[in-house]
Amino acid sequence: MMATDTEITSGGSGGWGAVSKDCVGLMNIRVWLEEGSSEPLRVQVNLTTDVSAGFERTLALTQAPALVAAVEEWLAEFLRKAKETS
Repeated sequence: MMATDTEITSGGSGGWGAVSKDCVGLMNIRVWLEEGSSEPLRVQVNLTTDVSAGFERTLALTQAPALVAAVEEWLAEFLRKAKETS
């Protein structure tokens, strides 16, 4: 990877890291409780495996295991696409 293909970013408590400009995804998770509901957890997930395309999908979930599965699936898709482009 050439230096022009990366950005150095602050990783907060995780330290510094190089991020490829060619392979950047984004997942935004919004969580709240809906009082009075038998299943009060509400989760909205906006995601894309290519930030240049904007958000590709939005999910509405009410179960924590469904959120975990969505994150795992998104990461697998992101890694698959990254591997295809490298």
